Amino acid sequence: MGLFEAIYYGGTIAEGFLRGTGTLFCAYGGGFLGEQSLGRVGYLVGSHLGSWVGGRIGLMVYDVVNGVHYLLQFVQTEEKNEDNESSVYEKTEVSEGSYVKENPDEYESPPDESSESQESSSFW
Repeated sequence: MGLFEAIYYGGTIAEGFLRGTGTLFCAYGGGFLGEQSLGRVGYLVGSHLGSWVGGRIGLMVYDVVNGVHYLLQFVQTEEKNEDNESSVYEKTEVSEGSYVKENPDEYESPPDESSESQESSSFW
């Protein structure tokens, strides 16, 4: 039931598989332990309680695995960005006579273009 329920409510197949697996094993274990201690009623209660707990455990495992995957992806992205930033700074180190600004986001027109020529030309 965990697989179909998870997919129906917008979950992934992996989430459904882990919930279903947790439900299966915990329902079996809860039923077994309940039957040993309380007989048939213990089996009924143990299997239902084990099913619920197993589904929650499976969901927690899915969340932990998903979180670890996200963190690893985040760390790899940060390392890639650090590598790109260092290569950009290495490429911008040129001779003093060149026209390279330290801040690439800031634009300044080259010396041959004057602001007067831009202001004198009108749109109309």
